[in-house]
Amino acid sequence: MRDGKGLAWTQEFVLFHAEPEGVVTDEWVPAAAVTRIRREESDWIDPYDVL
Repeated sequence: MRDGKGLAWTQEFVLFHAEPEGVVTDEWVPAAAVTRIRREESDWIDPYDVL
């Protein structure tokens, strides 16, 4: 399991953004593999995310 942020999506894919160990990664993953959670439940915080 990885924690990150969905930047864009279609019915079939989600553009997943994460920064594990300081390395930025963006990749399209199957939407069926993504579990949406509330921001408060996330271990990963985007410093540029406006609440």
